[in-house]
Amino acid sequence: MKGCYSLKLKPGAIPFAITSLRRVPIPLLKQTKAELERMVEENVIIPILNPTEWCATVVIVLKSDGNVRICVDLIELNKNVMRELHPLTKAEYSLNLLTGAKLISKLDANSGFWQIPLDKKSSYLTTFITPFGRFRFQRFKDCLSVSPLLQSTSKEGCLKC
Repeated sequence: MKGCYSLKLKPGAIPFAITSLRRVPIPLLKQTKAELERMVEENVIIPILNPTEWCATVVIVLKSDGNVRICVDLIELNKNVMRELHPLTKAEYSLNLLTGAKLISKLDANSGFWQIPLDKKSSYLTTFITPFGRFRFQRFKDCLSVSPLLQSTSKEGCLKC
């Protein structure tokens, strides 16, 4: 996939902004700050100071490996985003394509959604608030309702031979 992805809002979409924080457990504050800093360093998110019409809250989840996952609650944005119509490939279809294969390879698309850049206007729609300030995504986030379809189409484009 080339270029930046642009989120398209439904006509009459009403902006939604949270101004109060959801509590982050005190034992997870240090890890949360470190994860936000890592995401900034990797250009996944960027801190913002200017006002935005959209702002979501976060839930911090402790993963089984001891790290934290920053889950952004974009439910209100998702209600207002127009979804692209693209068929998702069923597992049975993909498995049938392997019939007669002599070599099979597995690709791990770790943080695969982060590989797709958002345009600046769409980026502001993904603003979220944390105890360490407000941020916006510069790259796609898995909690957007269009994420699975977009990742599927971008993978198809990469894997076509």
